Parts: sequence; structure tokens; C-alpha cells
Amino acid sequence: MSVTSGEYILLSARTAITGGGDPVSYWEAVKSMQEEEWVRAMKEEMDAIMKNDTWELVVCPKNVKVISSCWVLRTKLNADGLTQ
Repeated sequence: MSVTSGEYILLSARTAITGGGDPVSYWEAVKSMQEEEWVRAMKEEMDAIMKNDTWELVVCPKNVKVISSCWVLRTKLNADGLTQ
């Protein structure tokens, strides 16, 4: 099942468990009070991946193992431990 977020289609909405009150899934992030911030951060990350040619979509040959990935949603903290 695909999830549409802005211009990008997220083929996997899995995330690692992060603790500390951060969302543990894409769905939890977009249903939170910080939805706009999480969606903006994900869009910025996807823009950087595309701009830097980090990866490209290709037709997967048979007998090739696909490397999966997941979103890790963490609130960035300043040096004093407070959110930015």
C-alpha cells in the first residue's frame, strides 16, 4: 500500500521505535499536533535525497536482494537539550 505525502509516495511507512515522546510511525506523526513540522521535515529530506542523487529508481533485476529503509522520526535538540 502506498502513502501519498505531498509530491512523494512513501512506499514504506515503517519507522524505528524512538522513545522520548517522538512518533513511532508515519501515521502517528501526521496525526500529531506537530503534523505540519513532521511533513515539512520529511519533504525537506526527500528533496535533499533527490537533489544529491542519493538513489535512483530502477527496474529491479530478478534474483537481486532489495535493501529496505525506514524513517526514524526524532525531534532535534539544541545543545541544552531543548527542542529547536
